[in-house]
Amino acid sequence: MLYEIFLAIYLPTITFVVFVLLFGPNEKFRDGFLGDAHEFITSTLWTKLRNLITRVCGESAGKGLGSIGDYLFYSRNPLILIFYLAILFGGMAVFFLYVWPHLEETPTLHPIHLVLIPLCLLFVFSTFLASALTDPGKVTKGNLDRYLKLYPYDYQLFYPYECYTCKFAKPARSKHCRILKCCIAKYDHYCAWLMNSIGEKNYRWFLLYLYSNFLMCVYGTWIIYKILEHQVDASGMFTNTYYDQAGNVVQIGYPYMIRWLLEYFRIPIGLSMMTFLMSIVVFCFICYHLYLISKNITTNESSKFSVLKYYITQKKLEIDNYQKALQSVNQSKNVPKKRSNKKKSSKKKQNQKKKLKNYQKNRNELKKLKKPIITPMDKIVLKLDPENLKSFYNKGFWTNLKQVFFPISIYGTE
Repeated sequence: MLYEIFLAIYLPTITFVVFVLLFGPNEKFRDGFLGDAHEFITSTLWTKLRNLITRVCGESAGKGLGSIGDYLFYSRNPLILIFYLAILFGGMAVFFLYVWPHLEETPTLHPIHLVLIPLCLLFVFSTFLASALTDPGKVTKGNLDRYLKLYPYDYQLFYPYECYTCKFAKPARSKHCRILKCCIAKYDHYCAWLMNSIGEKNYRWFLLYLYSNFLMCVYGTWIIYKILEHQVDASGMFTNTYYDQAGNVVQIGYPYMIRWLLEYFRIPIGLSMMTFLMSIVVFCFICYHLYLISKNITTNESSKFSVLKYYITQKKLEIDNYQKALQSVNQSKNVPKKRSNKKKSSKKKQNQKKKLKNYQKNRNELKKLKKPIITPMDKIVLKLDPENLKSFYNKGFWTNLKQVFFPISIYGTE
C-alpha cells in the first residue's frame, strides 16, 4: 500500500516540477499559474527561506543561503545535470534488472528488441553529449565579422549596438549569456540539464536530444506494457473463476488483475508510469520548439516579442492617458474669476462653482500622472504595431528547419 501511495504522490510531483521548470518562463504560461509556480520555485521560495534563516540564525546564515540560491539558479552548476543523469541511470538500472529478463520469455516481442533497446540508449547518450559539448556559437573578436553578416538587424528586437560586457558589436539574434559569460549567436536559451547554452550551432543536437528522450520514454512504456500483457495472459487470469462470500461463481476481473500486477510487478509498473508521464512533458516541449521553428524565432526572441508588445502597449496607454488628462485641464481652464462685482443668478453661480471644481479635479488628476519620458529608442519602437510584431527572418517551415540542421555559419546561405 505504501508503494502505491509513493507512486501516486512522487511521480506526479516530479513530473509537475519538471514541467514547471521547462515551461514556466514561456510567454504562454508566464502570467498564469505555471509562471507563478516557476517564480515560486526559483525565486520566492529561496527569498522567504533566506529571510526566515536570517531572523532565526543571523545575517551571515541568510547570506549563505542566498549564495546557495544564486549558485543553483544563476550559475553554471552540475546539480540539475546530476539530477537528470540520476533519473536516467536509475531508470536504466531498474529496466535492466526488472524488465530485461522478461524480454526473451515474451513471444509478442521480437528478439530484435534486444538490439534496438541498446541502440535507443546509445542514441540518447550521443545526442546528450553532442548537445552538451558542442560550441553553441560563441561570438569572439576573431569570428565577429562572420557573425555580423549572418543576419540583418530587424529594427524590432535587434539594433546595431555594442555588447556592454564583451565590448564589441552585437550581431543580430545574438544574446550575451550571463552564465557562459559570452555572446551566443542565434541564442535560444541556457539549458541547465545540459550545462550549456543552446545557440545556432548546437540547436539541431538539442532537438535530436529531445526526440531521443521522447523515443526512449515511449519505447520503454510500450515494452513494459507488452511484457505485462503477456504475464496477464500467461497467468490465465481472465479464464479463472472464484467463489464469493455468497457462494456465487465470479470471473476474475480488472480490479483483481491490477492488484495482482502491483503485487508482482510493482517496480516495472512504477517505471512505466514515470516514462509515460515524462514522454508527455518532452512531447509538449518538442511541439513548442517546432512551433518556434515554424516562425523562425528562438525562445529568447519569443520572450523579447512578448516583452516588447507589453512595453509598446503600456507606453502608448501611458502617453494617451497623460494627453487626455492634459486636454481635460485645458478644456476646463477658462473658468470665470471669482472677483466679479456683477450680480449673477444662482444658476450661473452654481455653473461657475461646478466648472471651478471640475478644473481643480482635472488638475489633481494630471498631477498624479507623471509626464511620459520619450527616449530616442521609444520614438522608433512606438511606431511599431504591437499586434503585428512578427519574425523578420521567417522563410517558411522547411527552410527554417533546414537552417536549424544546417547552420548558416557552418554551411553558408541556402
